[in-house]
Amino acid sequence: GIGAHDDADYDALKRFVEDPWMCKDTLGVRCQERDFEGCEARRPVSMVVFDFDETLTMATFMPEDPAFATRIGWNPSDGGDWSRSDLIKYNFESPFTDGCRVSKLRSLLRSLATAEDGGRLARLCSRLRRLHQAPTGFEGRTLAILTKNQQGVIAVLNLLLLAGLADHFSAIWTIPARSSIPNGAYRDGRQWRSFDPPVDQVFDHKADVLHSVAANPSAWFPQLSGEGGESACPGLSGGLRPENIVLVDDERANFRSNSEAETKVLRYCKVARYDE
Repeated sequence: GIGAHDDADYDALKRFVEDPWMCKDTLGVRCQERDFEGCEARRPVSMVVFDFDETLTMATFMPEDPAFATRIGWNPSDGGDWSRSDLIKYNFESPFTDGCRVSKLRSLLRSLATAEDGGRLARLCSRLRRLHQAPTGFEGRTLAILTKNQQGVIAVLNLLLLAGLADHFSAIWTIPARSSIPNGAYRDGRQWRSFDPPVDQVFDHKADVLHSVAANPSAWFPQLSGEGGESACPGLSGGLRPENIVLVDDERANFRSNSEAETKVLRYCKVARYDE
């Protein structure tokens, strides 16, 4: 009959009962704020964290050149079977929208970070901003990327650099933890540097990672400990709580952990998958 035949079935049914709106995909953006203790305070959004594959990218294609995943600033002229224009086109451009998607992404990211009124912005931006308007004395938001991309953080960074999108982000993190390659990169002024955030100390789920970021931002943003840390990561100097973070992702399972604690992302934006 219909029911839970194992623990995985039970978990799936339980999540459907508790969050039924998350179980129907739509060709659009759905932003959600959960009920949580203190939600009536309407604390502002200080950080927006993006998934990479099929959220920032349409689909992800990477060169086979091993240096692409190990050397920051890799250039197509260094070798490989991809040109810069093809990497941008096949990863970031869309046949479903008019105009240049990369340009629209830049405008979106700039507006999210600065809360400036750029006119007619993408629905994603306007909906995220409606989660909470910028407070008086607003100095900006920090943008970051949390991805499961198997090629690693430097490969992700190199695609962003080629597309001219990297400067909008303060840090990139990859999960699960791997010992053979860096699990993080952060922007130090105009330079990017690799580092190892404490992903190996956190349950392997985006919700758990973001709660760890809220509890100890300096471990995930090394630039906070240096000169000009506040300007490098706007909005984080006054402390960070889980509700200050919005996760933008195309996978609904990333908003609630399968850990024993069932850690939840309190504010999130579910975007449509491009193959749906």
